[in-house]
Amino acid sequence: MDPALSADGVDEVLRIMYGGDPPTWGTFAAENDSTVRLQANDTGDSWHITLGQFTGTDPDSGTSYDQVGIAVAGTDSGGDVAATVRGNAGDLDCVLWQRPVDMPLDRSGDPDVIGRFDQLIAEGIQ
Repeated sequence: MDPALSADGVDEVLRIMYGGDPPTWGTFAAENDSTVRLQANDTGDSWHITLGQFTGTDPDSGTSYDQVGIAVAGTDSGGDVAATVRGNAGDLDCVLWQRPVDMPLDRSGDPDVIGRFDQLIAEGIQ
């Protein structure tokens, strides 16, 4: 597997499924000290993620949202985070797509933040 393609895959899934600004009809409120760094051991790439709550009502569908969400920073400044999830880029990509991994990921830091991150990824974003 080409490591660069795997890092691109992680970046793509984060951008498509979890990234960007919330829609103008909704808001994202970050949780204090609930940050996670995804770090690809094989490529050196990393992504800074903030856990929080997304709320709002879609004016087109009338669907109301009040759910856990994440915000992905455009770049990872390398600052302090509450938790880190490390692995090969391909395995990080698989976790985000809820697919089996080749090698288990290394999780360190605040176990509550890691647990909330893992739960959010397992449940997916509506």
